[in-house]
Amino acid sequence: HCDSRAVQFRYGRPVAAMVSALQTFVLTSFSLLLTIVLVGLSFDPAPGQYGRPASKLRRAAAVDVQPGCQEGLCCGSRPFGFSCGPLEQAASCSSGPGDIVMHNQSYWTTCAEVDNVKLALKRTTVNVIPPRSVVVVAKHPRYTNSTMLNRREADWSECVIEEHMAQPVHAVAYCNTSWSFEGVKYTKVIMASEKVRLLLLCDPTWKFGTMDYAEGNPTTQLELQYETDVWDAELNMYRWSTAFVLYSNGYTRLKPFFPLGLDTWVPFGTSILVGPSEDAHFPWTDLVTVSLARMEPLTLRLDYNSTGQLHPVFVVLTVSQAEARMTLSGLSWSQDLAYLRLSSMFVRQGNSDADTVTLCDGLAHPLIADSSFPEVPAAPWSQLPGPFWALTRQCVSGHNTRSPDIYVSLEQ
Repeated sequence: HCDSRAVQFRYGRPVAAMVSALQTFVLTSFSLLLTIVLVGLSFDPAPGQYGRPASKLRRAAAVDVQPGCQEGLCCGSRPFGFSCGPLEQAASCSSGPGDIVMHNQSYWTTCAEVDNVKLALKRTTVNVIPPRSVVVVAKHPRYTNSTMLNRREADWSECVIEEHMAQPVHAVAYCNTSWSFEGVKYTKVIMASEKVRLLLLCDPTWKFGTMDYAEGNPTTQLELQYETDVWDAELNMYRWSTAFVLYSNGYTRLKPFFPLGLDTWVPFGTSILVGPSEDAHFPWTDLVTVSLARMEPLTLRLDYNSTGQLHPVFVVLTVSQAEARMTLSGLSWSQDLAYLRLSSMFVRQGNSDADTVTLCDGLAHPLIADSSFPEVPAAPWSQLPGPFWALTRQCVSGHNTRSPDIYVSLEQ
C-alpha cells in the first residue's frame, strides 16, 4: 500500500531502499520549510476553496511532504494538501450560468464495480440559446504527483449483484465474422495515420446492438489508439495506448497518455454518455453510425436513431500527456432529454472514481449527500448550475487510483 513498496515491486529492492532513504531525507529537509509555510497561511480557507487557483505560495509548497502510505489522504488535509494540484477555472465561467443544469441522480452502494454516481445535464428553458459546444477534459488526478500507487484491479469484495442491475437485450449485435477473432470479440484495425489507429471491436454478446463504421463494419466498440515510445520486447513493437473509447450505446471513455515513470496501462474511470437519453436506471442512446470526418484535428461524426437528435454530432479529439480533450458540437438540447451524462463510482473516502463536483465559484459539493471530506462538508443537492463542473477526487483512491478527473464546460 506504500510508495516504497510500489517502487520495490517495479524496480527491485535496491532502488526501493534508495527511495525510502530519499523519502526520509525529503521529510527532514522540508519540515522547516513546511513550518514556515504553515505559519504564513494564517487563514482557514472556506469549504472548497482548494477549487480556486492556488497562490504562488501554495504552488511552491506543492511537494510530497507525506511519504509512505497515502491511500485515503485528502487534498483538504494538511500537510498532504500542499502536494495536490489546483483546480483551474474554465474560461466559460465568465459567461454566466446559462440554462443547462446538472441533475444529481446518484445513490449509495458498497460495490466498487457499480457506477452509482449518475449526473445528467439538461436544458431548463427554451428561452435561452443552448451552448454552441461542450468541452470535456480528462486530466490526471490532482494528487497524481503525490503518490506512486496505481491500483487498477477489479474489486468485487463488497458487491451484491441485484437482479435489477442485469441488462435486458435491447438490440442484437450481428458481427462480421470475417474479422479477426480474439477472446469473445471480433476485431479490425484501421490505420488513421502512421501513429494513430482505430480499433473496431464487435461483441456478439453485447446487448445494445451495433453501430456502423463505414459500410460492412458493424461494431459495438471503437477505440482510438496512439503509438507510444515504450518498446514491447515480447511483441517486438512499440506499445499502443488507448485514449478514447466509444460504445454503440453512446457511452464514451477518455484519458490522457500515461504519466512518465508508470506502466502504459492506466485505468479509465468516469464514463460520459453523449447524445439524447431519457432518465432510467441505465440510460443509453441508440448510436447508428460513426465515421472519421477529419484527420487534423481528429474528428468523428456520430449519427443517432432518435427524434431528439436528427442531425449529426461532431467529436473533436486531442490527446497529450497532460490531458485528453473532447469537444462536442451539434447537440440538439431538447428540453425533455439529457444530452450529456456522467457515470462514475463512489463507495467511501479513498474508494472512488470521483467524490466531489466543483463549480465556477470554487466550492466543492459531495456527490453522495451524506459524505464529507476535509474542507468539504456533507450537503445534499439535487441540481447545480453551469457552465462548468469539475468531477474530481479530494482523496487518494485505493481503487482505480490513476483514473482521470473529468472537467465539463459549456461554450457559448
